[in-house]
Amino acid sequence: MEADKDYSFKKHPLSEPERLWLKKVYESEKFDPKVAKVELIERLPPKFNPKLIDPRLLREGKYLTLIGLWYADPNAPLLKDVEKVILAIKKMIFELDHSLWLATGIP
Repeated sequence: MEADKDYSFKKHPLSEPERLWLKKVYESEKFDPKVAKVELIERLPPKFNPKLIDPRLLREGKYLTLIGLWYADPNAPLLKDVEKVILAIKKMIFELDHSLWLATGIP
């Protein structure tokens, strides 16, 4: 997946602190929200609450979803792997559907 590709999922407005938090989650091997807040204390607003970030992007303030991962790093290797899996499943469904159509003559 390339960062400049136009995907069909909805764009989600993010504040700079939210975007920073997503990147921190992504870059941390063992993410700990308390440690992250201390490390980012100068860059986050005093009342920043990561649990208020859209749950389509982040769960419980610390678990990235695939869309959240895309916002943190659009070129993440995992996204390329997920795209390959999705395309393989799509191909299998098409081939199965096509085989059934050939076998039954019913579109």
